[in-house]
Amino acid sequence: MSKSTVIIDVYNACKVPNRDIEVAKKINAFFKNNIQAVSDGIINTTLKISGTIRDDMASSYHLSTADWKKIQASPEYSKFANSASILKLGLLISYIQTGSRIFLVFLFMLDYSARMPKYFKRDYDRNIMRYTLENSADDRTDFKRYGMSLITVVNKKVDTYIAKFGKELSIKNIDDKTLRLLLQSILTRMNAMVKAISQKYYKNFYDKDVKIMMQYSKTQDGKQVLSPVNVIESVRERSIDNLAYPSEVILKMANFVAGGNLELATECKLLIDYWRQVQSGLVKVSNMILDDWIKRIGSRISVKAFRTEFLRTMSIARNVAYIMNEIDSIVNTLISKGNPTIKIERIEFRKRIYLYLLANMYMQSKDLI
Repeated sequence: MSKSTVIIDVYNACKVPNRDIEVAKKINAFFKNNIQAVSDGIINTTLKISGTIRDDMASSYHLSTADWKKIQASPEYSKFANSASILKLGLLISYIQTGSRIFLVFLFMLDYSARMPKYFKRDYDRNIMRYTLENSADDRTDFKRYGMSLITVVNKKVDTYIAKFGKELSIKNIDDKTLRLLLQSILTRMNAMVKAISQKYYKNFYDKDVKIMMQYSKTQDGKQVLSPVNVIESVRERSIDNLAYPSEVILKMANFVAGGNLELATECKLLIDYWRQVQSGLVKVSNMILDDWIKRIGSRISVKAFRTEFLRTMSIARNVAYIMNEIDSIVNTLISKGNPTIKIERIEFRKRIYLYLLANMYMQSKDLI
C-alpha cells in the first residue's frame, strides 16, 4: 500500500516560482526589524510574531481554502489538526526542498513565540527569569550556556534536529506521516523547553527566599544580580551596626542576666561598662563567625540555609579554636578591668560572648529573612 502524499502534492501544485526566496526574504526582514527580541527573546524582550506577520508569510504558499480542505482530508491530518497550519507545514517543506536552515530556524521561533504566552500568562519578572536561567542545569533550558540568546539556543536545537532527522528531511516527495512526525518533533521540543522554563520560573517566583534576594539584589554591568550572598552580607552589616551598643534583649538571650548570680552579674557589668574598649574585637569575631559558616556551607549557601542552619551549626561547631582565641583576648581585657576578688570562669564567659554574637546575627536577620 502506497503512502499518502496529499500534503506535499498540494504544496507542489500551489507552488509559484521563487516561492521559497520570497518567504526567506520575509523571514530576514522580520529578523532585521526584531533583532533585539530575536537576540534576547526571554529576559528583556520576549519574541512576538503577530497574526499579521504569520498570515503574510503563509500567503506566499498560495494555498486556498479548497487546497487546505484537501490537506484536511488526508488520513494523517486528524492526528495533528490542532498544531498544523499552512505556515508551519510550508516552512518545513521549504527546508526539505531547499536545504536552507532559515526556514527551520523561523519555524522553531514561530512555535516558541506561541508557547510563551501560554506558559507565562502573568507575573513575568525579568530579574527572576534571569535568576532562573542562570541557576538551571536542565539542558532544555540551556540559555545560560549560549549567552541568554534565543537565536543561538534555537540554532543549537536546529543542529540537533537536523542531525537526528537528516534522512527524513532529505526526502523530496515526503509522505504525510513523515511530515507529521517531523513537525510534531519540533513542536514537542519547543513545548518541553518553554514548559520546563515556566515550571522553574514560577517555583522561583513564589519562593520567599528568591523574593528576599530580589530586595537585596545588586547591579553589576547594568544587570540586576540576585544572590544569597547579598542577603547574608546585609545581615553582616546590620549585625556590625548593632554592635555599636550592648543590647539588653540579646544579653538575656546569651544568658548574661540571671538574678542573684554574682559571677553573671559581674560579667554582664564588665561587658556593658567596657563595651567601647572591646567593640572592635567583637566586630572582628562576628565577621569571623559568619565567614566560618559561609566556608562550611560552601556551594549550598542560600537564604534558606542561613535561616534554618546558621544558628544550629555554629552553636555546636567544631574546629573554631581560632575564633575562641580571639574571644579569649576580649575576655582577658574585660577581666583586667574588674574586681580581682570576684572569681570569673573564663571559659563560661567566653561561651556567653560567643552566644551573644550568634544571637546578634540571628536577631538582625529576622526581619530580612
